[in-house]
This record gives sequence, structure tokens and C-alpha cells, in this order.
Amino acid sequence: MGLSWTMDKIGPICRGVEDCALVLGAIHGFDGKDATAQDRPFSWPAGVNLRDLTVGVNEGVSDADTKALTDLGAKVVPITLPHATANRIVSMILEVEAAAAFDDITREGVKEGIGLWPATFRRGRFVSGVDYLRAQRARTLLMSEMAKVMEKVDLYAGGNDLAITNLTGHPTVCLPNGFTKGGSPTALTFTGRLFGESALLAAAKAYQDATGHHLKRPPQDTWVAEKKDDKKE
Repeated sequence: MGLSWTMDKIGPICRGVEDCALVLGAIHGFDGKDATAQDRPFSWPAGVNLRDLTVGVNEGVSDADTKALTDLGAKVVPITLPHATANRIVSMILEVEAAAAFDDITREGVKEGIGLWPATFRRGRFVSGVDYLRAQRARTLLMSEMAKVMEKVDLYAGGNDLAITNLTGHPTVCLPNGFTKGGSPTALTFTGRLFGESALLAAAKAYQDATGHHLKRPPQDTWVAEKKDDKKE
């Protein structure tokens, strides 16, 4: 189901990076049904040596994750991402395109079964064409800013960059990287160059294999004990 024509994307959810790479190998490329899809090379195994890669790290990436990348031989450098521009325009573009995609059910007054989205679809109708086009021009400037960032690195870790990559199309892989003190799982993202999925996934797999976070599971003992106590009561 389409939501935002210029930002929608698909990607696999798998147990590990290599599974994601295998699925991507099967689904990538032009299929004759989607004019926005492109034929670009993707190879796996990637044959990429982490010692040949420069990995950017954002503020917020833990010392442990930075050390893991350094220990793998990557050249690690600090980077700064253009969050301000992305945060100002991503919601506007999404809401306008979603309003257009679901214009028929908005006009029909459909509200059941789609949560809070009806308000989003209605709100998007009140953004002017001028504002939407200006947001798209700002998006082009954001792409130029990101191109400058990616000239310095092959990929980067962390960054909380969902708004940016929605607008620019840079590929991202999300990996487990541990747990909070309360036992909740945490994650780390790696983002690569445009059409740079081979190097991106190679680096992500090297990190995954070195840390082993993907093999761990949240502790269940406390939860199981609580459930048993509930049944007794």
C-alpha cells in the first residue's frame, strides 16, 4: 500500500545481515512494473575489506561501538549530519503525498480501521502547492549537503537519521547492539552511499559477527516468573 510516492521503499526484515543481503539480491533492480526502480549492481558476498573503508560516527554512538569498528580495521572519523533541514520538511512532504494517495477514502469519510491517519490525510490537503514545491527544493539542497558528507566516508554509524534518509534515499541497515539496564533491546544503524548496499552490508556483517549481539535474546526468566505468579493468584 503506497503512502508517500517519493519516499516509500521496501526492505527485508531478517535474523541477520547476510539473510538481508540474500533477499536484497533477489528483489533489487528494475522489474518493468515500477518506473522508479533502477538497475544498479549489487554483489554478495561483497568482497569488501573493512580496512579499506572510512566509517563516519555521529554524536551518540557509544564508545563500545566505535571501538568495535576500529578493532575491525575501519578508519573511523566524526561526522555531522544536516538534521535541521530534514526535520523541517519531511512531515510536510509525507502528509501531502499521503493525502493524495488516500484522497478517495478521505472524500468518502472512511475512518474505521486506519487509526489516526484520517487526521493526517485531512491535514495534508491544506498545505499549499507553493509550500510543497518549496519543501521539495529544500529537499534537493539536503541531498547536496548529504553528498558532501558522503564524499568523506563510505558509510556512517548512528545518527538517528530516519528523516534524512527518507528524503535522500540513502540505504540503511539496522542491527541489534545490546540491551538497556532494564533488558530492552537497543539498535544501531549503518547508512551507506547511494546504491552502496554491497559495502554497507559487508561492514554491517563484520560488526555483527564481531559483537554477536544478534545471537542474544532478552532475558525471559523474570517475565515467565511473573506470569506464573499471575496464574496462581
